Amino acid sequence: MSTGAALIWTSLDTLEIDRVFNFQLLDGLGVRLIPEKGPHWVLEFRNHHTSNAGTAGENLGINAATVLVGVNWILR
Repeated sequence: MSTGAALIWTSLDTLEIDRVFNFQLLDGLGVRLIPEKGPHWVLEFRNHHTSNAGTAGENLGINAATVLVGVNWILR
């Protein structure tokens, strides 16, 4: 599981986010199959939300859903 929050700068000119500085929230849920040594698989679903948090105008926001698939190595 992963979560995060930040203040970001963007140059997008859209109705969904009408400020230069916006807020972003990130959350994800996934599986990591971790052996004692060597490579392991990572599978995660993430949601990334960007909005002005109601600080100016309508707060429609932008949502992006992502599926992350990868391989990680443990070097010991």
